[in-house]
Amino acid sequence: IKENDWTRVKEGAASRARAEGNDRDCFVVENPNRYSILNDEATSDQETTRSAQTESMKENHPRKKKSGERKPDDPTTDHETVIVVGDSMIKHLNKGRLRRSVAKKALKISTESYSGANCDAMKHHIRPCLAKNPDTVILHVGTNDMAQKNAKEIAKGVVEIGNIIQNQSPNTKVVISELITRTDTPEKRRKVAEVNAVLLTNCKKNKWGHITHANIQAKHINPYGIHLNRAGTPMLAKNIISFLNEQN
Repeated sequence: IKENDWTRVKEGAASRARAEGNDRDCFVVENPNRYSILNDEATSDQETTRSAQTESMKENHPRKKKSGERKPDDPTTDHETVIVVGDSMIKHLNKGRLRRSVAKKALKISTESYSGANCDAMKHHIRPCLAKNPDTVILHVGTNDMAQKNAKEIAKGVVEIGNIIQNQSPNTKVVISELITRTDTPEKRRKVAEVNAVLLTNCKKNKWGHITHANIQAKHINPYGIHLNRAGTPMLAKNIISFLNEQN
């Protein structure tokens, strides 16, 4: 074989090798594309099937309401509103427990506590509460006036707040929650009794509601002799609940 012939043979072999290599490359490229299309179609069919199954399950098995979920308020429900307004003596009242304990369920109860408030301060605090147009206001105030005023002056201050409620919101029922006993000094304990006697007289005169706390004793008061202890707050709540249940 001449050199030129040998060269042509090598070139021919190389050309065939390149051609075969190109065929193999094309074969490798084409196969994934074909299977990719098949896989996409299969996936699409599976997703369609799952979607149809999910919709069917939703129709046949509606989602149950979780125990913690609340139903939306019914705008047609007429709730009677009660606001308990007072000084720090009412600060531990739980409005949720009050609401659940009252026999009349269509009753919305809220509390507004102003720590350190005396009668003069409460005359200002009561006005924003009346802007809510409550059906009933339960007023508890007076113990923070003990050091500065006598019994008649304290009772007069409480009655004046009752008159503010009546004048500013004529359709609101006024309820006076009498003062709770004190154990810090005998003098203040006697003064509480005197104030409560005058308040009861005025409640009868003005046809206001009256909540007594005669069942709250020294054992329900904290060591400082002023505020309720853990056993005392439930007694206060019980007295309010009893009054509301008697009214309904």
